[in-house]
Amino acid sequence: MINNIIGNVIASGSNVGRKLISFESGKIVNIRDVTEEDSSDFNTMDFGDAYISAGFIDLHVNGAGDRIFQFCKRSEDADAIFAALAKAGTAYAVPVISATDIEEYRAIRNFARPYVRSQRQMLGLHFEGPFINEGKVGFGRQDCVGDGAVQSRDVYYDLPEDMKVLMTIAPEALSFPDALQMIKDGVILSFGHTESSAEECRNFVDVGVRYCTHLFNGMPPVSGRNPGLTGVCLSSDKVTVSLILDGHHLANETINLVWAMKRSDRVCLISEGMPPLEGSLPDFSYRDIYIQTRPDGSLLDQNGALSGTAVSQMKMLKRLIATTGARVDKAVNAVTKAPASVLGLENSIGDIRVGFAASFSVFSRELEPAATIVEGEIKWCRDKDLTQ
Repeated sequence: MINNIIGNVIASGSNVGRKLISFESGKIVNIRDVTEEDSSDFNTMDFGDAYISAGFIDLHVNGAGDRIFQFCKRSEDADAIFAALAKAGTAYAVPVISATDIEEYRAIRNFARPYVRSQRQMLGLHFEGPFINEGKVGFGRQDCVGDGAVQSRDVYYDLPEDMKVLMTIAPEALSFPDALQMIKDGVILSFGHTESSAEECRNFVDVGVRYCTHLFNGMPPVSGRNPGLTGVCLSSDKVTVSLILDGHHLANETINLVWAMKRSDRVCLISEGMPPLEGSLPDFSYRDIYIQTRPDGSLLDQNGALSGTAVSQMKMLKRLIATTGARVDKAVNAVTKAPASVLGLENSIGDIRVGFAASFSVFSRELEPAATIVEGEIKWCRDKDLTQ
């Protein structure tokens, strides 16, 4: 049984060098220097000079491995999504549910309640609607968005208390009383899919909105007289922003701008993953939208609009480092510490410390996945000999 791993450890935003990490019952119990005898220990996996970071956390996954979570009816299909993510280097994920009707919300909750108990890689659900702008529906149903589409609690009310609920909202589509009730209920509100003004957004920041879904995408452009949601989120120390770095959603100059303006623990990299991510089918349909995969992993619908990605967080991390020149140990915050903080889980995941979950993303110096471990369990390893 493996209960020790060795590699170049990234902890608390720094590369602390080659260390041995010991874990028991899914928790880290010790971190120490490596001795000559450690590599020969039967219970130890030595990853050489590879990096070991806390397990990557993706707050925005539609699907992977040829499946879409929202349409999963069997645990086996949902498991295939998380297995594909682990192969891509991601330990934890929050599946996205696009705007739909009451009956489908109920069916999704009925599936998710027991499933989350058995699938430790799933941290919660991210509802992208129904409280979004009717002109920025994304993958949601047009007839199921906007203020009054459903009662707010009808979306999430009977989910387990320890299951995180993330909700993308447009300020113009959600009343203040409903927003305050959601926050009181523990829902994590996020800006997105909106045409709201800067003033509207500032008011929602004041009441507790602390996250922004795929900054620059699905929101008004910035202008000198009206910075809009983008300007508010970039200038506020309270708001964490998420970025899609597939080479198409954002220009390199935009990436550099965001990285210069926000602290490394206020930026999240999200895949917005779709079925072709670690899947075998390049083309697929999402409701009545036909989507094709381009060679670089970006996805386009039949009208030429960007439609999620097949690009992993690991590849986005590589792009972030190549574009900004950020150090690996700082950039990795965008897939570990920052998303853990958004979910309020910064004291249990997102870093390598004694007492934290024994969840790790292991990757080469070239930023290629080597292994993914979740709470002490090896979910995927490139070198099968290491697991023997």
